[in-house]
Amino acid sequence: DAISIVSWRDYEYYRDQNHVFSGLMAYLRLPVPVRFGDRTENISGELVSSNYFQVLGVNAQIGRTFAESEAGAPGGSPVVVLGGRLWRERFQASPDVIGKTISIGGHPFTVIGVASREFRGVVLDWGRTPELWIPVTMYREAVPAFGQADILHLWGMHSMLVTGRLRDGVTAARAG
Repeated sequence: DAISIVSWRDYEYYRDQNHVFSGLMAYLRLPVPVRFGDRTENISGELVSSNYFQVLGVNAQIGRTFAESEAGAPGGSPVVVLGGRLWRERFQASPDVIGKTISIGGHPFTVIGVASREFRGVVLDWGRTPELWIPVTMYREAVPAFGQADILHLWGMHSMLVTGRLRDGVTAARAG
């Protein structure tokens, strides 16, 4: 597997033009403001490409992960996949959380799934593992601190980590 930091536009180009990876996915780890009752807490989250879970081979413990249509264009209906620990600690591991709305960044997000119990994200050496995943196209709703920054269209905004899964039979040397 390979990891690079690129802009969203770079990611789209590499994803669409590559011949050595069976899949490329992008993600950006950051604190996400989530409202619980009368308090807002910053929860470690990731803004991700729609194929994030698919490329990693991670299934939902309950519910499902993102569909291409949900993570395609900005302005879609905001959805979120919860991490197992957040689901257990904040939602008492209730399967009824699927379809519920939670406030993220002051906007309603529909919970569509809970990641598999063992999943802790890709980068394991950071202080806080992610507890929720949101399609990157919903970044303005999820993280108001971005303001008017247009992370989806600026070539120079290098903020996305990209991980690729090599196609069968392709060596890392050939991918480099």
